[in-house]
Amino acid sequence: SASSTELEEVIVTATRRAMSVQLVEGGIAPITQGLVRDTGAQTLADIAAAAPGLSFGEMSPTEQVFTIRGVNTTSQVGNLQSPTALYIDEVPVSDPYLSQLTPSFQLFDVNRVEVLLGPQGTLFGAGALGGAVRVITNKPSLDRFGVDVEQTFAFPVAGNPTYTTNGMVNLPLINDSLALRLVGTYSDTGGYIDNPEAGQRNYNYIHTAATRAELMFKVSPQLTIT
Repeated sequence: SASSTELEEVIVTATRRAMSVQLVEGGIAPITQGLVRDTGAQTLADIAAAAPGLSFGEMSPTEQVFTIRGVNTTSQVGNLQSPTALYIDEVPVSDPYLSQLTPSFQLFDVNRVEVLLGPQGTLFGAGALGGAVRVITNKPSLDRFGVDVEQTFAFPVAGNPTYTTNGMVNLPLINDSLALRLVGTYSDTGGYIDNPEAGQRNYNYIHTAATRAELMFKVSPQLTIT
């Protein structure tokens, strides 16, 4: 049977305007929601291979260092701004005073990730000299109730099991005017290292939890506040 391949148009906001990625000047690597789901990615480090010039290194369970084209976020000296920026929607989350580490962000209920390669100071400030990573979350739906649940398990040969639970609820409070989107994640990573002197087994376990809430108010057809 005959088959055809259809390319899906990818819309990004790398220029502060919604436009096709084909029309954006400069280097950009968009990572869509479908790619995140298909690869089972949980954190930004899991999608680094999909973006040329981007790499991640985990320093601790909730902190990381990322590098864009050889320029990374690490600085061992205080009061020095990071040369690469991490954004959650329109909010920069890199530490402006000690840019040694950046927070590890869960990718559940994320619309896309935009990796902007090269200097981005014009649109994203002095902290984006080497580039920027923008995590764009899914926004509340004003007219539709929604629920999404994701559960993952891992059973290592040695150590305790690992599981992750993610959930989302979208609540239209006033039809076509006001909506609330709630997202929660919880991860229990089983340990695999023993400490014989203290009599502890699998003691390097990790428990992490995160929540996110977004409220959208459509004031008029021309103005929406999130």
